[in-house]
Amino acid sequence: MDEDTAARLVEPLAPDDSPGRSRRVSSLDDEALYEQLQRRRRIAGSVTRWAYALGVMFLMAVALPYSLYLLAANGASPVKFLLPVAAVFAGASVPLAGAGIFRHVSNYYQPALQVYVVRVLWMVPVYAVCSFSELCLWLAALEWGRGGAGRYATIFETLRECYEAYTVLNFFYFMVTFLEVHYGDDASRVLARGRGDVAGVADLDADEDDASVKHPCPPYRWFCSPWRLDSGEFLGQCRYGVVLYATLMPLAAVFMIVTAFLPDVAPNGGVASLIESPSAWVGFVQLNVANHAIYCLGLFFYAAHDLLAPCRPHGKFVAVKGLVFGTFFQDLGIEAVFYFRPELLAKLGATKHDSEAMLGALKAALMCVEMLAFAALHDYAFPHAQFPRVQVDASETNERRRELAAWGDFYDRQKRERRLWRGRGRRGTEPDGVNVNQLLFDVSDVHQDTAEVARGLASAPLRAVRGPLARLGRLDPAATPARA
Repeated sequence: MDEDTAARLVEPLAPDDSPGRSRRVSSLDDEALYEQLQRRRRIAGSVTRWAYALGVMFLMAVALPYSLYLLAANGASPVKFLLPVAAVFAGASVPLAGAGIFRHVSNYYQPALQVYVVRVLWMVPVYAVCSFSELCLWLAALEWGRGGAGRYATIFETLRECYEAYTVLNFFYFMVTFLEVHYGDDASRVLARGRGDVAGVADLDADEDDASVKHPCPPYRWFCSPWRLDSGEFLGQCRYGVVLYATLMPLAAVFMIVTAFLPDVAPNGGVASLIESPSAWVGFVQLNVANHAIYCLGLFFYAAHDLLAPCRPHGKFVAVKGLVFGTFFQDLGIEAVFYFRPELLAKLGATKHDSEAMLGALKAALMCVEMLAFAALHDYAFPHAQFPRVQVDASETNERRRELAAWGDFYDRQKRERRLWRGRGRRGTEPDGVNVNQLLFDVSDVHQDTAEVARGLASAPLRAVRGPLARLGRLDPAATPARA
């Protein structure tokens, strides 16, 4: 920030209707006004927290039981009890998650890390809104019969899955960036050096076991060699697995949405229906790519969790992987229970033709209920206080921390200046500064990585064909000189 911008704090105020008022605000007046504004913000925050807590208590203790009582008194079907329960829990989770996002945006002192944290925290609102919308559509499908509104539920389901992949990618970015910021070096070198001595980030031992990460579980243990740390192979393989997941999920989502509105290939059902259904094969690819991405994320955490210790990574890993992995197996468990116990669907009032809608409604409602717990877990695992303003001295050699310290100085002045401007009634010209919202919604890094992987996938068939043809002499990729 230049001197002209900083001097704007003591410029004369714009004239108002009060004659004789001082046209200049001294530095003491600025300090007093800023303290008053800070005190108001603290009071407003406390009132908001109490209002939220009392509102949730009222919904849980009064509104929800009364709604369920009215439904029971009117003889409503069991599935109709899902809507008020899901509405209360999803509605309570969104403000809690939004408050955590707001605190990070209002204390944006470490943008290199907090940009990924905010993207992860958006997971609960996206899941809550998509799951509740999906529930409403499935309930409408139960009322209208087979098909109908149930097809539109696929849109919200695939949107939720796309953001799931986006969250996994950003959490991986967060861990890699933390290594680079905290240790002041490239993540590959930090992993290689830190394998021997985490505290001092010492050089790696000559032992081959320390220079690579072995796969802990099959089938990777059977078919894949250990990924080496000293050559960047480990980080590259983990990164590719996670980015591949984020690249394929939007493409698969478009395909699933289109096929949801097409006629069934084999309406009689059974194994033949699965084999002949394109969406079933796309779902199979999604499942394997998602499992590989989660494996890469878990393996990276396994190899780097000691290096990540300063950021308290275990709670963060549980908050992200629990929501992604836990809800996935939860859906599989619900489908398995009702597959082996189909009479349970009949007890809920479902017929043979609307069993899919009943299962979809149950899974969406349970997802809405769990969002409140995950919102609280995210608020605990990603507190804004863990990313304070960075303070460094002249002897600091970590360039990334020096950059964050310079940003913190500028951001603190900018935040103070803008709050004083608003506190004066927005008189005069709005102070210059960085638009944090613009930084948060800039996803050029994700677009660049996914586009690179997409180009690689598109050219993979050509590379697979060119090699054998070149060996047969039908294609010369090396452009050798023509023979006489």
